[in-house]
Amino acid sequence: MTVTASLRARAEHRDSVTALVWAAVSAVLLLVLLGPVARSEGVEVSHPLLAAVVALAVAQCLLLVLRHRRPVVVLLAVSVLQAGVLAVVPADTSVQGAGLLVAAYTAGSLLPARRLVGAVAASVALQATGPLVAAAGVSAVLLTTAGAAVTTAAAAAVGAFVALRRAHQRSELSAATAAADRQAALARSAVAEERTRMARELHDVAAHHLSGLVVQASAAERLVDADPERAKQTIRDLREQGRATLRDMRSVVGVLRAGGGVAGAQDDDGAPVPGLAELPALVEAARAAGDDVRVRWNGPEVVLPPLADVAVYRTAQEALANARRHAPGAEVVLAVTTSPESVLLEVENEVRHPTTSGAVTGRGTGFGLTGMRERADLVRGRLRVGPTAHRTWRVELEVDLEVGR
Repeated sequence: MTVTASLRARAEHRDSVTALVWAAVSAVLLLVLLGPVARSEGVEVSHPLLAAVVALAVAQCLLLVLRHRRPVVVLLAVSVLQAGVLAVVPADTSVQGAGLLVAAYTAGSLLPARRLVGAVAASVALQATGPLVAAAGVSAVLLTTAGAAVTTAAAAAVGAFVALRRAHQRSELSAATAAADRQAALARSAVAEERTRMARELHDVAAHHLSGLVVQASAAERLVDADPERAKQTIRDLREQGRATLRDMRSVVGVLRAGGGVAGAQDDDGAPVPGLAELPALVEAARAAGDDVRVRWNGPEVVLPPLADVAVYRTAQEALANARRHAPGAEVVLAVTTSPESVLLEVENEVRHPTTSGAVTGRGTGFGLTGMRERADLVRGRLRVGPTAHRTWRVELEVDLEVGR
């Protein structure tokens, strides 16, 4: 069974249950109202009349089985039965079947406005034939017609309103889903782009440093004379380690680039892969762009592993770009603290507009933060990003000197 057939079967089952429930409720209510209640008010309803009214009301409700498949036909058929009810009851009495209200509601929820107006008008006209057949007076006919018009139109209007609300909710849900899909696609595209650049840098680092290591180890093996056997064995181990590392690096590049080709040994703009030593040039470029950047550098001079070196530079670059984007003109402090074990990068900027700044709230696209986290994870660094108690926004990245050696 297809999904459509299953949904149709479920809807038909629901309509069948609804019809049976309304038929049972209508029969019980009419038996009570036209029986004990009517007698308590001094009105005696004969058994044949009571049976006829109950039968017509139950037939109205049973027609609701088709209400979603043939809403106009069901409304008109129920209206004919309602005319029969109005024809058999006394002229000064009005009995409204529940089936008519449900049929009018269903027509209102399914039909377009023009067809709905025509169906309601035809329904009211059919109901008005009841008192005419019973040869009731003009006032009774007008009163019955007015009552039928009000109740039928009201039920149809409620159905139309509910349908309009449901359509509006579906439209909003569809728009929200489309927006979420677009945002997810943009995020995937930005992450893929960042990972591709990381792959290029990873390849550059591996090719430059490890290829040189293999070449130097091979040369040293041929030139060493002192303690030749031990030196040769050590250098052989070094060469094998370098080759294994280079092979592993290429595997990582393949994973990051998802089958893409290997890029050349340069960054996106054609410059060598940057690192900690290029931070002063990055700061000068930011100042030239109008940023107010102060630099603090504490600790001894250190040499970071290649991947960690790139991660520190890219994190500083992204943090300065975020400060310029979210707090233009604010003072930015870039601090680098080095020790024999690690390097700590801190970029902190003032917050000018805390209610609208994407940097402060963490809302906005978040693609830059995603790139920072991926780089920190790659070098097993510790990244902390967020607002401070002093109404500033801080980015911290701490990496160990031994990572990647």
